Amino acid sequence: MTIDSLLTPEQRDLRTMVRAFARKEVGPRAALIDSEQHEWKDLFARMGEIGLLGLLLPEEWGEGGDMVSQALVQEELAYVSGSVANSQVGAIEEGLFINLHGSEELKQRYLPDIVSGKRKASFALTEPQAGSDASNLKTTAKLTGADTYIINGQKAWVTAGAAADIIIVVAMTEDSAGGRVPTAFLVETSWPGVHAGQPEDNHGVRGLGTSAMSFDDVEVPAGNILGKPGEGLDLSLATINLGRISTAAMSVGLGQRAFDAAMAYSLAREQFGKPIFKFQGIKFQLAQMATKLDAARLLYVHAARERDSGAPGLARAASEAKLFAADAGVWVCEQAMLIFGANGYTRENPVERCLRDARVCQIFEGTSNVQQIVIARELANEFKDDAANLT
Repeated sequence: MTIDSLLTPEQRDLRTMVRAFARKEVGPRAALIDSEQHEWKDLFARMGEIGLLGLLLPEEWGEGGDMVSQALVQEELAYVSGSVANSQVGAIEEGLFINLHGSEELKQRYLPDIVSGKRKASFALTEPQAGSDASNLKTTAKLTGADTYIINGQKAWVTAGAAADIIIVVAMTEDSAGGRVPTAFLVETSWPGVHAGQPEDNHGVRGLGTSAMSFDDVEVPAGNILGKPGEGLDLSLATINLGRISTAAMSVGLGQRAFDAAMAYSLAREQFGKPIFKFQGIKFQLAQMATKLDAARLLYVHAARERDSGAPGLARAASEAKLFAADAGVWVCEQAMLIFGANGYTRENPVERCLRDARVCQIFEGTSNVQQIVIARELANEFKDDAANLT
């Protein structure tokens, strides 16, 4: 299914440009990025050069783009590499966080390098004992004097932690009543006391430099607080719908790559004197695969439009898109592998990598179970509002 009728000419032009970049420059290196966790700073810088790392930032700093455009970029990048797609949305999220909640000084100091790809930013919220329950943070930031905080603690699963130059760290500070509240800080990884572990040997989206991080008596200027003390968790969750829509689009890109490969194989592979596409069982598989991808794509476009318009139904739309698309992406990749048979069960076949990359989409930005909780909560709120309007 084509969604061209739903897109503006500018969005279609962007998709065409990103598709050419992805398939010409990223595609030939995708297997190396995956198998050897190969270095690719130049590709990251190229994304900055063509405007992909500042896509949602205002024109003062970036491209002034929209969420539909961001989702289209994610699908096209993921079609060739889930890892490269994930790095792009990371830059978008961290750049937006700094732009929305940082001082003018912080924006001027960091945004140009993030948007250009000169420096890589990441986000450190998750801890060994605090995953879905982000309120259970143990990392602390203690105020010493009037203008310096000392951060101590450990973070887990920091995307690009081993490769990042700048980290947004959420740590617990003390409020005026002596309580513990989460606060977001901007930290440079070159500062004394910041340590990244060895890159995780992940199942999928490899080559990102995902790692644990530790902070040992790290001195951070009070001016590097993003937002206000105590707002760290709320501000972190405020951008999560962007990530969920991007993840949905990434899932579609991975599934589409697997579908295209399986479709081509079914037409070329002959058994019993005819292409396997001629067998009803294969036709049914491909029909279901195409239908799920089309539905997932429409869901992410709808959610992106909700964000662009500021609609009140964004949380539900974003979670529905991520839930359906993430599950559909994995299922489509699994079916593609079955169509290939033994030929799909090898790392020389891109379907195998697509399946590994797709599985993480069911985990990050909130697991599939978390998405169902969000959707049910939003449904209950909508029902209460509707019931109130009837009385």
